[in-house]
Amino acid sequence: MRVETTLLSDQVYAQLRQRILAGEFAPGERLVESELARRMGISQAPVRDGLRKLTESGLTRYEPRRGTFVEGISAKDAADAYHVRVALEPLAARELLSCADDAVLGELQEIADAMLQAAQEGDLARVLEQDIAFHRIVWWRSQNELLPKVWPMVEKIWPLLEARVRNSADKSKPLYYSDLEEVALTHQPLVDALKDKNPATPDLFLDHVTQVWSKVENLGQ
Repeated sequence: MRVETTLLSDQVYAQLRQRILAGEFAPGERLVESELARRMGISQAPVRDGLRKLTESGLTRYEPRRGTFVEGISAKDAADAYHVRVALEPLAARELLSCADDAVLGELQEIADAMLQAAQEGDLARVLEQDIAFHRIVWWRSQNELLPKVWPMVEKIWPLLEARVRNSADKSKPLYYSDLEEVALTHQPLVDALKDKNPATPDLFLDHVTQVWSKVENLGQ
């Protein structure tokens, strides 16, 4: 595993993030700076910066005198994040429905298309990134100024929940659906509802969240 010489810390961050999300590093596993630098063929400084960015994003935790460890997530943490989403995502969808313009709708469609392409290519990490980006826009582009302030707490725990499911469930089943393409396709009806100004849009977003959580619970058992 090697990286190029430009923007090394960003490349280290991106590579390690993808490997964490793909379940290659288990929760609680220590990421040794010197070992990672040796395997990547680079100095320790960009690895140190990359690990710092991972900690800032919530995927790892730094313990003084011990090092950096892949973050885990408890069942309560996962349930708390779900309860916040199920309560607030329909609100975000309702408020976005009243103000979504062509630019926002176009951005959501591009993300849905990119998610589908990533799914067809079997790129699990990219599907997850696009999934998060899709819902981030819904929260951030609504007219409620508090939702963008709450979103980072939901977003921070999201990748950890995905990693927890993959580490506890049958690894032959990507995420919580039968295949990645099915994950991606669940987002197109949400885009269509927003485009059509469908008054049932908040309910569709609520169904989307609750169906995902139902599958997460079943797989995590």
